[in-house]
Amino acid sequence: MDAATGLITAVSAGTADIIATSGDILNSLTITVIPAGDLSIVVTGKTETIVTIEFQTNLGKAAYYTAAIRQVSSTYDLASKRIEPASELLTAAVSFDNLKHSTFYTVTLTDYNAENTVIGTRSITFETEKGVGNEAVVTNVQASISYADGILTLTNLDGTIAAIVSLNGKTAAKFTVSGNEVQKVVALSPGFYILNAGKTVSKFIVR
Repeated sequence: MDAATGLITAVSAGTADIIATSGDILNSLTITVIPAGDLSIVVTGKTETIVTIEFQTNLGKAAYYTAAIRQVSSTYDLASKRIEPASELLTAAVSFDNLKHSTFYTVTLTDYNAENTVIGTRSITFETEKGVGNEAVVTNVQASISYADGILTLTNLDGTIAAIVSLNGKTAAKFTVSGNEVQKVVALSPGFYILNAGKTVSKFIVR
């Protein structure tokens, strides 16, 4: 402590009790000192798709922080968040979701002062938990074909090529299905027909 100015300079991390007197009044204060070079950043929780990062605040120096996340193999950020914890908090936290399972990510925390100048950065790399994550689950859908009153109805056959062939091998109609529920006018002469669309086959008679 500088006796002339009253300035207190920390020499190491830790907690100190300060007692000061002014006349007959006794004042006490407890302060916690965290050196800027030792500010921690840790993973406090993670699942297949979510991670929570906790970090020590740069008390008295940083006005706010930004946290950015990216895959280790990537060159661009997937998301970035601004954090403005209360000025007296020793720690703060940030979470990211919609992550891929079994994937390595890096979170970089940047400290800014009141003049929006970078005064420090720190980062941590982790791997999300194994599992199905947030990837789409593919389910089997039932494809169907029907023909009635000159209308051909195709369900769940989007992108396939539909072909109607008569019993003598002549192609009566052929087209690409566009959509999961398609109705198409097809004029057919009386007879027996076979309709192929993808892996779906239907036989029908036009009377």
